[in-house]
Amino acid sequence: MSFKAKLLIVDDEISIRESLFQYFTKEGYEVDLAPDGKTAKELFSKYEYDVAFLDLKLPDVNGLDLLK
Repeated sequence: MSFKAKLLIVDDEISIRESLFQYFTKEGYEVDLAPDGKTAKELFSKYEYDVAFLDLKLPDVNGLDLLK
């Protein structure tokens, strides 16, 4: 049995979110999406992720600030 990471993709551009979502789900990963920092923070408080792809320039927060 192989391990597949749970991913969070945070980006305000829908085309980037959807492209990454399509790629990683096709590879068998469990993927959640967030269009902004607020949504990402809500997801971080509910779930644990192995990997997060964070846009640095979000409309409501700097992506690096989400790492804290």
